[in-house]
Amino acid sequence: MMDSNLPTGGFAHSYGLEAAVQMGQFHLQGGGSCDEEARIAGLLVFARQTVQQQAILLLPLVRAAYTAAEAAEAATPDSSSSPPPPPLVMAWATLDRKCHALLTTEGGRRASVSQGQALLRLACDNFPTVSPQHRRWLLSARDQVRGRPPVATTAGGSEGINGHVPAPPLLPVKGHQAPLFGWLCRTLRVDVDTTSRMFCYLVLRDLMAAATRLGLVGPLQAVRLQMSLHQDAEAIVMRCLEEGGREGGGGPRQDNPLLDILQGAHEKLYSRLFIS
Repeated sequence: MMDSNLPTGGFAHSYGLEAAVQMGQFHLQGGGSCDEEARIAGLLVFARQTVQQQAILLLPLVRAAYTAAEAAEAATPDSSSSPPPPPLVMAWATLDRKCHALLTTEGGRRASVSQGQALLRLACDNFPTVSPQHRRWLLSARDQVRGRPPVATTAGGSEGINGHVPAPPLLPVKGHQAPLFGWLCRTLRVDVDTTSRMFCYLVLRDLMAAATRLGLVGPLQAVRLQMSLHQDAEAIVMRCLEEGGREGGGGPRQDNPLLDILQGAHEKLYSRLFIS
């Protein structure tokens, strides 16, 4: 899940950093056109704010999907007889549609969907430790993303047209990254708090990779900056966990309009290195 070689496409997205560079926000300028110290300081501010926004917006969905997968295991430990779509897939689909509504820019939605669908393909075919039960559920989720309607089998289990009845239709699902990430971490027996930290680490890792490719910092400096942001990222995660534990708090929300605007502005850049 954390290997940079895992082909999920995270390095194709910059979280709005490319737009910030071209528009001169956060004192970010490529090459030598800006004082290096100011550029590094601006990059650190941008990284902290991006991790915070992604955590506040998406960690509640990651944790909700994790909890739904955990509840599904407890409800049906060994059963494969639940009528399609399984309850876990329906809960995941609800979270997926919620994620789509919360991501207000086309670039952010495209980044989330492309990474989520890639992760779903990998989980269905290349994760040997996934249980048979979860594999059936993941295949059902993949069918939903591909637009294939679920089919329920009659009690006799007979095949053919007369042996199947239409299942209740689901609204379209996209396959966003955050809900799927929480679900998969549960299938791999990663604890929920570590799952939250992993998700934020991926955001920070991909952001520093984008900064390197944009020429803001070198590879070694990017690693040092990422390490220096460890405590900030940990504090953000802990704050989100505390909010989630309070009654009426911890719901997903957008709290940084500027970052949202930068992600939306990426679509209008004349030349682009990243997809979003």
